[in-house]
Amino acid sequence: MSTKRKRMFDNVAMMIFGLLFIATGLFCVSGTFFESSERSRWSAVSRLQEAGELATYAEGADVILVGLIDPNAQMTSEGLAIQEFWRERRRRSGKDIYYVMEQDLARTFKPNVSVLLGEGNIIIQTDQASFLLFRILRQVGKVERSKIYGFAPGDQVTVMGTVTHVAGNPQIQAQYICGAELQPCLDQLERMGWTWLILGGLAFLVGIALLIWGGLRLYRMSQR
Repeated sequence: MSTKRKRMFDNVAMMIFGLLFIATGLFCVSGTFFESSERSRWSAVSRLQEAGELATYAEGADVILVGLIDPNAQMTSEGLAIQEFWRERRRRSGKDIYYVMEQDLARTFKPNVSVLLGEGNIIIQTDQASFLLFRILRQVGKVERSKIYGFAPGDQVTVMGTVTHVAGNPQIQAQYICGAELQPCLDQLERMGWTWLILGGLAFLVGIALLIWGGLRLYRMSQR
């Protein structure tokens, strides 16, 4: 390949990467709007004070509760009642060493758990839940590192989810489980939105810079 053709290829590749960065930036910005709408959604939901109140809610209604995970809940070997297990596997590319995050579904444990509220308890379905302000446990080995995110029996949690009925009994399908009182959890949703915005803005600016720089270089080549 001639030097001129190689330069042209490099400039086109730079512009393509610029477009990819711009698309990534726009995707991240859309995440900002999602997190903002989520915070507004959950800020408007009334908080359950007693477990018996759940029976008054219709199927699919949004609910929030702040309670304690049953201290007698089943635990994993890591001592958590709910957990996501992630492995950071070491990879080598030439002289470079890097880690790839992979979820270990066999050691991820997201069962139905009992959360104590007032004088009673409510069954929480955790299989679809995202975690906020969670415990982090780390395990370090020779070829991989592990991170375990979750909550232990007796932990105070805020649960944001929807009402579902199983065999006539109301339960909550959790969308978020957060290891704090309600307000810090809502603040965390807001911080996540700002994170998306900052990452999106940076990616967008890098994309614009690459697109302009690659375009200018192609233009200069065409004028020679």
